[in-house]
Amino acid sequence: MVKQSTIRYYYIKPEKIHYLSFILEAYEGVAVVTTIDRSRGLIMLQISPGQEDVMDALITCEKDSLGLQPFAGEENIETLERRPAGSDENSLC
Repeated sequence: MVKQSTIRYYYIKPEKIHYLSFILEAYEGVAVVTTIDRSRGLIMLQISPGQEDVMDALITCEKDSLGLQPFAGEENIETLERRPAGSDENSLC
């Protein structure tokens, strides 16, 4: 049986998204960061099966410097994921 990645959503300081990506590149195979809404700092983490404890430790160590907060689900995440490029005021597209 193939295990699925664990999906988690977080808010992060927008200017720190790249820093989190670099950290996770150093921990190869732990997780992948996807930016959902850059202007608001909403990200998705796809955590590899069996790597949840490593990711939890990284979040504990870096949460203050990155401003990481779990996404509480006050909005429909599918709506945010389907937002067209250029729909936020800070878009580069």
